[in-house]
Amino acid sequence: MKNKPLTQGFTLIELATVIAVIIALALIIRPVYVSHVKREKVTEGLTLAATAKIAVSHHAADSRSLAAIWTPPTATDTVQDISIYMTDTTGISLSSHGELVTNLPVHQAGEIVITFSTDIAPVAHNELILSPRLADATQQASNGHELPLDRANYSSPQAIIWECNSANPPDVNRGTRGSLDANLTPVDCRA
Repeated sequence: MKNKPLTQGFTLIELATVIAVIIALALIIRPVYVSHVKREKVTEGLTLAATAKIAVSHHAADSRSLAAIWTPPTATDTVQDISIYMTDTTGISLSSHGELVTNLPVHQAGEIVITFSTDIAPVAHNELILSPRLADATQQASNGHELPLDRANYSSPQAIIWECNSANPPDVNRGTRGSLDANLTPVDCRA
């Protein structure tokens, strides 16, 4: 009688090792992937805010009413709301629709607040604020000055620089601080 060659398979230890490695990789890769997806969705909010930036520029250049030149975008699964705050000389803030609101947090003139859904971040940590600054040609690497409230202090060719303010904005940013985690913002909001 001839001996049959032994067929070899995987041992239980080898299979357990492979499964453990797969689980370890999944635990490492999943948070990175989720963070990447959230950053992409935050970019959607910045894209929706582009029209608000144009409205703020027009308002600064010729004092057009925000309600006349800008309609806030419809809420999406990612972006709950986009508002423009224009604080007048009495300290009253105007909402994105140009309505007088008195219980709003203090914002600088022309700041755009992007409020994300709870899919991106919890309620108290879901605001990204875009702060307009006038470029200061006299200082290199300056983030400029606060946008003036009236046309008399703004000359149209002055460039507007937009600060992207998360919970931890760059040190040079002087606009209102948002509450969104800086790790969820695009690279240009962190630099």
